[in-house]
Order: sequence, then structure tokens, then C-alpha cells
Amino acid sequence: MTDEFAIDATLAKYVTKPEPLAKPELMLFYSQPGGGKTHLAGTAIELPEVRKGLYLDTEGSTVGVIADQRWDIIRVDKHENPFGFLHSILEGLEKGTSYDVIVIDTFDVAQGWAEAHFDENSPVGRSGEKDCYWKWAKVKEWSIWAARMLKTSSALGIIVVHDEEVKSATGSMTKRLSLLGKAKDILPGIPDVVVYLERKTVEGEEHTFTYFATSDNKVTKNRFGFPPKVTDATLPKLWDFIDDKAKENN
Repeated sequence: MTDEFAIDATLAKYVTKPEPLAKPELMLFYSQPGGGKTHLAGTAIELPEVRKGLYLDTEGSTVGVIADQRWDIIRVDKHENPFGFLHSILEGLEKGTSYDVIVIDTFDVAQGWAEAHFDENSPVGRSGEKDCYWKWAKVKEWSIWAARMLKTSSALGIIVVHDEEVKSATGSMTKRLSLLGKAKDILPGIPDVVVYLERKTVEGEEHTFTYFATSDNKVTKNRFGFPPKVTDATLPKLWDFIDDKAKENN
């Protein structure tokens, strides 16, 4: 009995109760270029609890898209050492942040920097050739670390990724995240929500379709019960959906 009590006392500080109004901690958006990823990420600044956001732009995605002055945009690609710069920013999250939302757009470009960095620093074997296995292991490790840093920070994290088409064993084309190495299989499991976006013209008007749950060869993850397909989604609209659903359940 004494041992059980000691264990319970130790666990008590880690115990939490389910939150009916819980919101995503980390979201991942992916699409083809021009699919609406950056625009959707930008609507995070309109959330009621958001005062300011940090947008880590790796390829100029924000140009002409993000205009709200509450965003602080850092063109990481303009830095002389973009990978080291981005890594140091993410590393700083362990000390806390005053930002309410942090976006990395696009993450696959950051992975390319990581590959180049670890390739340059790969150990050389007895044959005189670089250890490629070490490089790819480090890229996977860094990618997962970066995603977890965003998820565990006090800010809402958003990762933006390009898509790619991959032919399945049956010959059909599947939409996949354009990620390097084994991170392609592991990283999508970290965010609370993974959505695919597609820009289409319908009856002469441009619309963005956001897929939260599909059966047509797209990678999605939907812990919050969003409708399978939402037209012209914004994050405030999605947060309202979560709140309304919580009220119904209560």
C-alpha cells in the first residue's frame, strides 16, 4: 500500500483531465505550389487568442500572401547559414516563446538544408567515402526533433509542406508529403491534424478545398472530427467548429 501511494504521488504532478475545448498543438498543411497552404496558415493570426505570430519563411512563400502586421516574418533563406539559423530558432523554443503561433513554410526546403549540412559533416569510412546512412539518420532525427519542438512549445505550431505524387503497388497515383528519407513515414504521426489542400475553379470562381479525411489516396489525420472536406477553410472557422462540437457533447 505504501509503495502504491508513493507511485500515485509521483504521478500526480503529471496527471491532467480531458479538455473538452482542446485545440490542435501542431498542424501540417500540404499541397502543390499555389494550393493555399500559406494562406490557410496565415489565418492563424485571426484566432482570438493570438496576439502575434512568427512566420519562418524558407523560400519566399509569404511574399504577396501574408500582409497582417501582427506577423513577424523571418526570411530564413536570406541568411548565410539558413540551416544553422533555423535550428537555433527552434532550439530557443526550449526557453519559451512570446509568440502565439509559429509557422515553418516550407518544411521540405528546410529538410534540404539539413541534408546538405549533414552530408558536409558525414564521417568518412575506411574506404574514404562518406557514410550516407549516418546522413540520412541525422536528417530523420532532426526532422522529428523540429516537429516535436513546435508541438511541445506554448505556441500553436504549423508545418507547411509541398506534395508529391507516388505510384502505389496497384498503379494508382497517391498524394504524399514531399519529405526526405524515413521522416516521410514518421513525421506525419506527430501533428494533431494533417490536411491536403487543393485550389480549383468552380463555376468561374476560385476556391480552396481542404481535405481532412479522404479515401482517395491522400495522407490525412483528423483528431478533431472536422468534416471530410471544407471549402475555403480558415483557422478561426475550424476553431469555431471545435467549440460547437464540444458544446454539443456537453
